[in-house]
Amino acid sequence: MDALKMRSKLHDIAVQALLFDINILVNNYVRVQESSLSADIKRLAARYGVDNRGDANQSLPAGTALGQLFEPDVVEYLLSLPSYYWFWQVVLGATVPAADKQGNAAVLPRRIGMDEVVKAVDVLRRQYSGKYDLSLPLTALAPAQVGSRVAQGLLLVHRVDGAMVIVPNPIFASPDLSLLH
Repeated sequence: MDALKMRSKLHDIAVQALLFDINILVNNYVRVQESSLSADIKRLAARYGVDNRGDANQSLPAGTALGQLFEPDVVEYLLSLPSYYWFWQVVLGATVPAADKQGNAAVLPRRIGMDEVVKAVDVLRRQYSGKYDLSLPLTALAPAQVGSRVAQGLLLVHRVDGAMVIVPNPIFASPDLSLLH
């Protein structure tokens, strides 16, 4: 399987997760764990890893699926995201350009790198910056503004010791995309 085909399949997996997984909520803070990802992404990683290793072993050690598809710094970033919804949004954004290309798949790197992720995060920020001033701190927002931002996932509901706390979504809270590198 070449890099373009892998990205296209990963794009499809992200779309399916966002559309059909009823447990994925835009505004719920839930730490992403690789062990909780769909079997589809694990199968894709196993197949892509096998194709690139040239052996017939279709299984991967636990916790290594993302490492077959993404560079190590990207895996670390993706696992730091505040929810599966935002995990899949970033994955989707990082695979869209590759899925739309009609060029030579040989020029794509084997694994998705941080440059593609930075572009995906930048697109997400630009989508919301037209409607919301992302530079405003939580303390400066009126209750209706907080509610609107929670509904959109710019602010997240995080359960801490049984209480619900509103926290900024780190995708939108850090103004410097270079911090992702």
